[in-house]
Order: sequence, then structure tokens, then C-alpha cells
Amino acid sequence: MSGTSRCLQTIYQLLRDLGRRPTEIYSLPRDTLRETDDGQPYIIYNSHKTDEYGLELPIHRSTARVIQTWQNALQSIEDVHPDAAGYLFPSPRRYGPQSRTHITPTGFHTNYWRWIDRIRKLPDVRADPTKPADFLTRSRMGLYNWRHTYAQRLSDNSTPPDVIQELMNHKSFTTSTGYIKITRERQRQAIETVNSTTIDRRGLLHGPKDYAAYVRESVATPLGLCTEPSNVKAAGQSCPVRNKCGGCQYYRANLAHLPQIDAHIVALTADLAAAGDIAEPWIHQSLKAEISSYKRMRTALLKEKSKLTPEDKAAIDDAVTLLQQIPPAAPHLEAAGERRMLPLTPVRTADRT
Repeated sequence: MSGTSRCLQTIYQLLRDLGRRPTEIYSLPRDTLRETDDGQPYIIYNSHKTDEYGLELPIHRSTARVIQTWQNALQSIEDVHPDAAGYLFPSPRRYGPQSRTHITPTGFHTNYWRWIDRIRKLPDVRADPTKPADFLTRSRMGLYNWRHTYAQRLSDNSTPPDVIQELMNHKSFTTSTGYIKITRERQRQAIETVNSTTIDRRGLLHGPKDYAAYVRESVATPLGLCTEPSNVKAAGQSCPVRNKCGGCQYYRANLAHLPQIDAHIVALTADLAAAGDIAEPWIHQSLKAEISSYKRMRTALLKEKSKLTPEDKAAIDDAVTLLQQIPPAAPHLEAAGERRMLPLTPVRTADRT
């Protein structure tokens, strides 16, 4: 294999395995590969998009071997411009301004799409309906899709939300959620976890229930769950108490609903202050009673949380974050025009860092 071919192959492998933006791979420093004190490999990279430099990313040992193999091959490549010698992927050009820097996006893109076209034209791929020939299109195989696939692998392996955010180098987990689609299994696990803290308006515990019972016996409301049969049957469109959940015997809430309850208490308190002298006493009384009902629910939920062990609290917090940040029913990718997960994504069950 020629030096240029090995260079391009290594870039592809790193795009596939590391989930970095393409420009972050092209511009990796030659000494990007490092080891922690206990021998775990990681890389140093620069994020030009966020203007951050010297970032660290833990990697698999197999990916470290890919980098080491290319570093060894790079030593035998001659005529690398001195200005480009500090890059892991120096420009293959020997003359001109581009010879002084790392490989350009155009230099890799052209060869990448040639590979895809060759795969599509392979006889066994074209003849076998189970092969992904129709999947290998530009809309589905864009280089940035490998970053989405990396994020999805993290999510499918039940990686905690804060870890996904850190590994993706995002400022908030909300950004990371645009890269992943929560699986039904993870939904089920998260719901069953937080459901163990479900209480009614009197503070009585009503959990845990399995996922099937959760779906069958309740419907989501802006402030929690409704178990009133007619409203459940109508998918939440037939509330008999006009969404005054705090005063309803069918109202349920768990720790996942605390932020919404807190926000509603603040909104009701603002309404009470705005009512001032223009409202009849019964309006003030109604607002005060409703505020009190949600404050009681809030106090009861915090009491349940105080009973949890540190391990259970951590599990609850992860599940709450997941349910609050990730839409429970992601739109169909065809209709939404979102990025797609790529085929043939490697899955490793061992040799992890």
C-alpha cells in the first residue's frame, strides 16, 4: 500500500472511531497519541470550531494501534515540507502553498467518494438485496455522519449524558441530543428508574411499575402523569379538571417532573402578585390553594429523594436527565431529513479504555 493510500485509510479509520469533526482529524498533530500514567491511550486535538486547543480524548487501544502504524509509516515518507512536518497527515502535495500544511478536505473527500462508488458497484453488493448498496448515498454517507454514529454508539452503550456531552465537546447536553436517538430499551429503563419515586398528591408512593403498565395506565401532562381513565383513553385530551393537576386524585409525579413543578409554582406566584387588587378574593384563594398543592407535591418528592442511597440518587439523576433532554419519540429520519446512522459500524465488547 502506498503512503498516500495508507494516509487516507487512516483518516477514514479515525473519523469512524473517534467521532471528531473532519477538520479536527485532518489537523491532528504528529505527536497526537499519548498515554496516561496507567498506560491508557488518548489523543491531543484542537477544536477550531470552539477555539479550544490541546483537548484530550480517550481512545480504544485498537485505534491507538492504527495511529502508531501510520506514525511508523510516516517516518519513511520523504519530501514532506518542513512546515507540514508537525502534522499527523501532512499534505501530499510537494509544491505550492498547500504543501505547507495538513491534508485538505478536498484531498480526502475526492478519494472517500471514489471508495463509496466502488463499493456500490461491487457485483455481490449490487446483486444481494440484503447488502446496503442503496444506503450508500451522499446524504447518508457524509463525513459528518460518522460523528453522529459515534454519539449514537455512546448512547446505545448507556453512557451517562454528562459523559456524552464531554466526549462530543458540546457546551450542553441539549446539543448532544441532536446527534442521538434514544432507543426504546433506554426509554424503558429510564422510565422504570424514575417511576420508583412516583407519588400522588397526598405524598403516597405509587411506584415502581414496569414500562408496559406506565404506558397503559397513565398519560403525560405538563406537570406529571394523569391516571384518570377517560383522559388516558383520550391521550390527555379529555381532562375533567381542566389541568388543575394539584387538586386531582388521579395526579401523579416523580422526580423527573420537579423542574416543571418548580416553574409552575413560580408562574402561579407571579399570577397571584399580578392579580393584586383587581381580582375577587376567591381568585386569590384559588391561586394560593393551587400553589400550596404543588408545594406539597414538591416537598413530598424531595422527601422521597432524601431516602435514596447515593448510588440510587445517581441513577435517578441520569434517568431524569435522559427523559428531560431526549424526545421520547424521535421523528422518522426520512421525513425529518436528519442525519442517518452509518452501516457497518464496528462494535467492540472488549479492549476498551
